[in-house]
Amino acid sequence: MDHYTLQIFMPAIEAAKSQPIWLPYLSGLLTPVVAALGIWIARSQWRTARMKLKLDLFDKRIVVYEAVQNAIGQIMVHGKTSAEVESAYLIGITGAKWLFDKEMEEYLSKELWMLISRLHAVQSEQIGAPVAERLEAVEKQSKVLDEMGSHWRSIDSKFYPFLSLGH
Repeated sequence: MDHYTLQIFMPAIEAAKSQPIWLPYLSGLLTPVVAALGIWIARSQWRTARMKLKLDLFDKRIVVYEAVQNAIGQIMVHGKTSAEVESAYLIGITGAKWLFDKEMEEYLSKELWMLISRLHAVQSEQIGAPVAERLEAVEKQSKVLDEMGSHWRSIDSKFYPFLSLGH
């Protein structure tokens, strides 16, 4: 090297000699540490977004759960159904196909609704019927109410997978 080149590089060489030995290692580790921090932040944001989605779905699903609980509860307390109970049930389960899986949607809109409809039909049989037919209809009503009671007891377990907010 010529004298001019040595003058340019000498200060840099002298500065490098005066730096602590660990400084190049630290600067080499800085990039992976920043990348790991970025990954941790991204994962935290993903978890927060996922929990927010779960909470938003919970808010919508609990409305359906309460409508089902109220309808079955009123039927069990009064031993009969009414147009108001049926209407509130149908309005309450509107949109269940978007909030639950197909099995739950069919349970609410077919199985449980058919049971409520059957109770309504049995009640209608009693109106103006002779005593013997009325007694038979009351017996049918009792069986439907027993079946409704079994649904009442199992409704929490049916909704549990959709309403649990476990972390």
